Amino acid sequence: MEDQSSQIGRVLSAALDANPEVRQKGEALIKSLSLHPGFGHALVQASLRQEFPIGLRQMAAVLLKQFIKAHWTPEAKHFEEPVVGDEEKAAIRRDLVAGLGDSDSRMRAAVGMAVAGIAKWDVPAAWPQLLGQLVTVISERKDQRAVHGAVRCLSMFVDELEDKQVLQATLFPALLAIVNSPSEYGASVRRRALQIVHSMAVMLAGVQSSADKESSKAIGALLDAWFQPFCVMLSQPTTAHDVGGWGVKLEVLRLLVALTTNWRRVVQPHMPALLQHCWTLMHSCFPIYLTAVVLHQDDIDEGLADSDGDVVEFEVLISQMFEFILTLVGNSKFLPLLEPVLPELAYMTIGYMQMTTDQEENWAEDPNVYVADEEDDIFSVRTSGELVLEEVLRQADGAAGTLAGAVRRRLDEAAAAQAAGDAGWWRLREAALLAVGAVSDALLEAPGASDADFDLGSFLQNVLAQDLQAPDPPPFLVGRALWVASRLAPALGGERLVQYLQAAVDVLKSSSFGAVQVGACRAIVSLVPRAPAPALQPLLDPIYEGTAPSSPCETLHMVLEALAAVVGADGGAGARWEPRLSPAVLQLWAQHVKDPLLSMDAVAVIEGLASIPAALPSLQERALPHLVGILGAPEAGNPTLTEGALDVTCALLRPAAPEQAARVHSAASGTVMALVLRADDPGILQSASEILVRIGGEDLLSWGGADPAQTLHALLQAVARLLHPDVGDSPSLGVGEVISTMLRKMPGRLAGAMPEVLAAVVAKLAAAQSSPLITSLLIVLAQLAHADARQLLDFLASQPAPGISAGNALEMVMRIWTERQIELRGVYEINLTSTALAALLASGHPALAEAKARRTHPGTNLHGAIRTRSRAATQAEQWQVVSARVKIFALLADMLIEAREGAHVRHSLLNFGFGTACPTVHLFPAGIFMVLYPCEGP
Repeated sequence: MEDQSSQIGRVLSAALDANPEVRQKGEALIKSLSLHPGFGHALVQASLRQEFPIGLRQMAAVLLKQFIKAHWTPEAKHFEEPVVGDEEKAAIRRDLVAGLGDSDSRMRAAVGMAVAGIAKWDVPAAWPQLLGQLVTVISERKDQRAVHGAVRCLSMFVDELEDKQVLQATLFPALLAIVNSPSEYGASVRRRALQIVHSMAVMLAGVQSSADKESSKAIGALLDAWFQPFCVMLSQPTTAHDVGGWGVKLEVLRLLVALTTNWRRVVQPHMPALLQHCWTLMHSCFPIYLTAVVLHQDDIDEGLADSDGDVVEFEVLISQMFEFILTLVGNSKFLPLLEPVLPELAYMTIGYMQMTTDQEENWAEDPNVYVADEEDDIFSVRTSGELVLEEVLRQADGAAGTLAGAVRRRLDEAAAAQAAGDAGWWRLREAALLAVGAVSDALLEAPGASDADFDLGSFLQNVLAQDLQAPDPPPFLVGRALWVASRLAPALGGERLVQYLQAAVDVLKSSSFGAVQVGACRAIVSLVPRAPAPALQPLLDPIYEGTAPSSPCETLHMVLEALAAVVGADGGAGARWEPRLSPAVLQLWAQHVKDPLLSMDAVAVIEGLASIPAALPSLQERALPHLVGILGAPEAGNPTLTEGALDVTCALLRPAAPEQAARVHSAASGTVMALVLRADDPGILQSASEILVRIGGEDLLSWGGADPAQTLHALLQAVARLLHPDVGDSPSLGVGEVISTMLRKMPGRLAGAMPEVLAAVVAKLAAAQSSPLITSLLIVLAQLAHADARQLLDFLASQPAPGISAGNALEMVMRIWTERQIELRGVYEINLTSTALAALLASGHPALAEAKARRTHPGTNLHGAIRTRSRAATQAEQWQVVSARVKIFALLADMLIEAREGAHVRHSLLNFGFGTACPTVHLFPAGIFMVLYPCEGP
């Protein structure tokens, strides 16, 4: 009779058949069998059958891994019925471990994944013997293949183990024996053993604070035995193609970072020796890195892998070495060990920061990648070096002088290489400039460092002469020199600043190279705002010429950022250039509206032009027809374009005088209000609301010869749409501010429509969940209370509560208002709503006495502290139902106490010499104190 493994073998063979019909039948049968008991164990047997073809065995192992993920436990994320029975689980666990010693490394890896998948759920409760089995195999070392499989498997689930399991007496020594046997075990096995120790060390660090003294001592003893092997492994020669050796050193350094961070006292006695070997490693790796990575003269990084197929890049090893050094620099206990070698460390770090050939090619081909790698701190050896230098400048005394010496040495070496005809001489110089720019903040912040330790003036003069005024300098060097100028702009005096600005203008005109354009734009952004006005004037037109948005798309972001800085620097020049700038910028904005970075920069330029009174009329004339066309046909475009058009329209309206606002209103407000009535996109409705907020006074109703009644009707329709309960909170966020603006600027016109508007405000307030929307509607009610408190209370008391709420609208409003008052932010908003509550209380309206609200139960534990707004916002509370008048009185009393506390703090600060005298902010008008303290008089 055919056994299970033979049966499943036939099905798997069919699923691998070249005939599509046979293959499809086999796949369907596998899917059907996976739902029947015994399928998982049959896959285990098929995986272990040595006489089966390796492809079939691999397929069985892959299906087993998928089967475990789907059916092992209902707790799994991707669980599918049925769940594996307990008897079958036991059989799978019993037989599967044997596959870890398979003769084929691919099968060992596949079986290890399956074992780890089960261990995640079953260790230790249902499979307590697994760890012991693996440790026994590793300790006895009878079969190298089994050891390899056990180590690899353990590395896959060690993070799931508990600290008691990790502290097994034989686990650490067993792994140490593997690591100490390079002649017996290959680099990949030793590397995985180190990975396991790393995971265990991190895990034990998490429990060391709660461990008793003896346990901590035992853990320290286990770790202590590893440091001598670390020194041995780090001291092994590093060669160009020893990928396995790189991987071992990489894991040693990763482990040292974890131990230095979490087990400082254990590491400290061994650190001098470790540091010496790390220092030797840094020097021995540099020639390899320079030849193979920087200059690309030896292809060591083209997908080389260790014996397990894991790719190990040499750059990752170097970055890990820098991370270890960074950990030491940031630790006050270890920094003294580094201080004698800091000059050499800075010197070597700059050497490692050289631009690689791959980076040079990629950045020359696509300046976008250059900008992204520079701004986003993409992982690289260069960025690792920058982090080390920054930390050295931050932590070590006299580090500015140390860096200055290292920079001078590298600049001298670059000059010597240039004189010798070395085509790559500029890489060292560019790295030296990068190093200075990377630590510019620390250099500028250090008192006197620019003069005593690092002569920034001399450095900047050297850069200006050598990199920006010399004939035919390398383009990446020019870009880096301008970047350094932008970083050190505060240190540039007036004359030298203008020289650098002139250099930026010159290279903009003479070079289209991406890195040069980027550097020039960065320099303009930093230097233009600092340039003296008389010196800036003759440069403005050339800057506009060089930054006109006709540059290649790759540098548009930087060009637009530079344009925004220049437009903001001088209104006269901006007005002259507006006819050329605005059409091009508007076109770019429309083309790149879906690019948040580019569209934001384009709008910044438009806003800058709009802020220039002489430029605004012509800008509006050019932009409005295009914008209204987009807003009038939103269905023909896309929501992003429509929302962007609203934002640009708002930018044209924001700084406008009445006659210019009238032009925008005449051209666009009808379209905007119509858009509010039919749009559903939250972004569009929010942006449209902002335009409605910018409306003028009552005159706007007749601007452009429009019928005032018709314009008001359209405006109220737009408000009604935004207030409708069916419109969500996000699209309606701006409606409160729209109504508030109308109440301030055209109160007389709203009188007839106020009952309908107020009823809609109350309904929206009842349905709203968003705090910003609720507080904006409360401000509307506060304005009405100031206008006529009794009339407001009459109206609310006469209206039923919206929705299914019981009672009248007044009780609902008072409940929400008194509960949400603490969410208001800003002095004006708090004062407006607080005095409005006081006005309601002072009205003596009988309906207010009947309304109910919730207040904090007197039993709420405040530990005797005064209840302020900040405490009220965070303190968990117990509630009781009280009269609305009582709740308002309590709120006002709390706010009065807080206001007095604030005044006391300000007075104390003044007594200690902080700041100047501030005007007193009166929280309540004098008449209100009659309500709060009737016995004291006005």
